[in-house]
Amino acid sequence: MAPNFLRSLVASPEINPTNQKAKSIPILNPFDKHGRVFFFSWLGFFVAFLSWYSFPPLLTVTIKKDLNLSQTDIANSNIIALLATLLVRFFSGPLCDRYGPRLVFVGILLAGAIPTAMTGLVTNIHGLMALRFFIGILGASFVPCQVWTTGFFDKNVIGSANALTAGWGNAGGGITYYVMPAVFDSLVHRSGLAPDKAWRVAYIVPFIIIVVVALGMLLTCDDTPTGKWSDRAMPMVGGSSDSSIRGEIDTPSSVSVAKDINNIDEKRPQVISDIESQSDGTTYLDLAKSEFIVPPTTKEVIHVVISPQTFSLFVVYACSFGTELAVNSILGSYYEKNFPHLGQTEAGEWAAMFGLLNVVFRPMGGIVSDLIFNRTQSVWAKKIWLIFLGVAAGAHLIAIGVLNPKTEATMFGLFVGLAVFMEAANGANFSLVPHVFPAANGIVSGTIGAAGNFGGLIFSIIFRYNGTHYDRSIWIIGVICVVVNMSVFWIRPPIKIYGKGGPNPLKIAIIFNELDIPYEIVSVPFSDVKKPEYVAINPNGRLPSIQDPNTGITLWESGAIIEYLIDHYDPGHKLSFSPGSAEWYHSKQWLHFQMSGQGPYFGQVIWFAKFHGNIIPSAIERYVKEVNRVTAVLRLGWASCQEKIGLWH
Repeated sequence: MAPNFLRSLVASPEINPTNQKAKSIPILNPFDKHGRVFFFSWLGFFVAFLSWYSFPPLLTVTIKKDLNLSQTDIANSNIIALLATLLVRFFSGPLCDRYGPRLVFVGILLAGAIPTAMTGLVTNIHGLMALRFFIGILGASFVPCQVWTTGFFDKNVIGSANALTAGWGNAGGGITYYVMPAVFDSLVHRSGLAPDKAWRVAYIVPFIIIVVVALGMLLTCDDTPTGKWSDRAMPMVGGSSDSSIRGEIDTPSSVSVAKDINNIDEKRPQVISDIESQSDGTTYLDLAKSEFIVPPTTKEVIHVVISPQTFSLFVVYACSFGTELAVNSILGSYYEKNFPHLGQTEAGEWAAMFGLLNVVFRPMGGIVSDLIFNRTQSVWAKKIWLIFLGVAAGAHLIAIGVLNPKTEATMFGLFVGLAVFMEAANGANFSLVPHVFPAANGIVSGTIGAAGNFGGLIFSIIFRYNGTHYDRSIWIIGVICVVVNMSVFWIRPPIKIYGKGGPNPLKIAIIFNELDIPYEIVSVPFSDVKKPEYVAINPNGRLPSIQDPNTGITLWESGAIIEYLIDHYDPGHKLSFSPGSAEWYHSKQWLHFQMSGQGPYFGQVIWFAKFHGNIIPSAIERYVKEVNRVTAVLRLGWASCQEKIGLWH
């Protein structure tokens, strides 16, 4: 086990042939394109946070004295620093879906580097406010970091990959508590600069680092596993020579059907039990799950943002990461207030440990979430883990606020406990994000990412109006976190689809994607469809089946599933028509025609021509004729509906 794990850190990863994503994380292999994207994802996020958080370490004493700031001025500047990030994070999600996360990532880094370099021009509180607002753009780098990682790593490791890149990147907010005071002290004691000039010159360091990383990302990395963002659909059209795997279904003529049948290889594989479940192992549902991201419309953005699944992750992340942002901005001051002998530098170093623990505990949240999912195949189990972490973090906040520790051991110990649960909750949250709306991953990531800053704003305002009564603010935030996590625990997870390969699971997956219905896949091997566990769900022992936790309904038979989804999840008639209208009846006519005629006849042709143990010419001839007959009906129907194209939407 250990040698295999160590090998996976340096070896080129196994690739999912359907989507070209890596099934392991080559952490120590930047020569592999997946490893290189992983490296620049966390490093880009790291340097962005290093600059974004570079003010609090020097703000409490040095900058405060030079600019003659009050405690209220400092609190207001902390709030302003979060505001730009909130706005840019929200818009960066749709931008990732339109232009690709790599270019958005580079753009955010360069846009934030410019105001970082201009820090030396600040002379008063107004200049500081404006500067921190524009430097706050860097905080939005989290969104392309997560979207980019999601695009390169498969679902068995995506929780771990997202948590690692985010956790290691978050550590930049802790490292800066060491870096900025060290640079400042060096400029004062070794270079002889006055303190009022040294702190301004110090910000040239993060500027240079950001630009170098952004250029490395731009020049050495790919947008997607297939290269350019414009080529992101390539896995779906080039992964196999089988047109059914590509999702391209040609309507054959009589000549083409006969020709195809005659060209079928004489060597036939062993007979399998269910032609409707036959495939070569490719998971059609994964293919149809719309990992091919398309630019979203305004209506689609609104639908994704206001869905209950997105909302539940939004408010939970607002509590976990929002708390982290707000606490990071005051932690050095809190330590210095309760333990004055520490001074600015030592208090800042102890505060830095809180952010540095992200290196361990944020990845832990995602890794444990992956382990839970791989064992249970349940998104619901992932959510239970997330809510547990959120409630435990809230309990630690309440304990810190109520006790207001006066001994260093108690204070530091409680904040380590808080870091364990709160930072793990951040990682666990983004292990759930890819399950919500796979076709709109950028929108979901941007919305959830913005939630962290929204929470940070709310909690920073609480700190602002409580002044230096940090303990009071902390227990208030703790109560909010516990209440919010418990209140969204009952929001149910996406619909479960039981399926693997074959045309019937693909049909319903298309409906799910067209209507943006959140769902999770439970992959059922063909060898298991007759086992008691699955027969309890579908007595017919076929694929697919669905379980909708929102209504408590379990359904099988793809036609019934399609009608159910339309009735319950298409109130705006995106794919359907007003009940009782002529179009409504016509759509049902063609649905039943497909279920009773076109689908079965095509299946029988393939069965007798390719998979049956013995050649039966009469059977092949019969079903080829039936395929040609129903194809002619489809062509006739298509011709008569040219002016009613909506019927074929």
